[in-house]
Amino acid sequence: MKMLIASLVMAGIGLGMVGTAGVLAAEMELGEQIVTRQDLNISEELPSFKNIDIDASIIETEILEGDKFYIEAAAENLVGEFIYKVKNDTLFIEHEINKIENFLFNLLQKVDENTINLKIYVPKDTYLNNVEIDGGLEDILICGLDIENLNIENGMGDSTIKDVVVNKFEFEGGMGDSTIEDVVVNKFEFEGGMGELVGKDITSYDTTIEMGMDDVELEGDFAGDIRIEAGMGNVSITTTKEYRDYNFKIEGSMGDVYINDRIYEFMENDINENRDGEYVIDIEGSMGDVKIKTN
Repeated sequence: MKMLIASLVMAGIGLGMVGTAGVLAAEMELGEQIVTRQDLNISEELPSFKNIDIDASIIETEILEGDKFYIEAAAENLVGEFIYKVKNDTLFIEHEINKIENFLFNLLQKVDENTINLKIYVPKDTYLNNVEIDGGLEDILICGLDIENLNIENGMGDSTIKDVVVNKFEFEGGMGDSTIEDVVVNKFEFEGGMGELVGKDITSYDTTIEMGMDDVELEGDFAGDIRIEAGMGNVSITTTKEYRDYNFKIEGSMGDVYINDRIYEFMENDINENRDGEYVIDIEGSMGDVKIKTN
């Protein structure tokens, strides 16, 4: 009898613990919130998260350092559904367009009124595992964060990444300028369609850039290879490393090439200079001038 009572007591304790764990788990997550009203206005604290996943149509997105996990979202004339939730350590943001006809009308005539202004705040010293943004028409600002993997696909809009430490940064853009400033990145891969890429105070150990139309301007400490497939635009690289650190390979350039004080005239042969360099600066196919300046 005592054994039976003891078993029942232990079972009761176990059920109580399971119930408590369920309550704690619920408190650590935010169920799916769907907003369809036209006057979108959200301002609230969120449970903590380690990942951000944004799939949006027309959202001006800012991800910033703050005092707590927090979200702000506002729109004058919301089209479709704005959905957000925190689940499995991930903040999910989604903007769905239900009626394509209404979307196209507003896209062509009232883009500013339909734009959702989104701000996400992450506390200082939070290390984010993955940040993924799949955007349609939006400007993006990411500032003051530490991230393992940052992946951005932006159809049309300007992007600014500032004061960020990231292990792997992948960017794919259609139309819009991109500014990368005061960023430390282990592996940087950039693919741009039409829009200028400006990088200032970058520390990068592996840089790959594919540009369609516009200029590429990079400035920083590049302790690794720089590979650029350039389209219609000038390419400028200023590095804190010395001349002897690089093998310079320039192929198919249709402009003048400047390597420090040395000038290669328009349409000369391909360049392969300082072959003993530890790293390589490899630029291919630029329909513009190439200027490289070392320390």
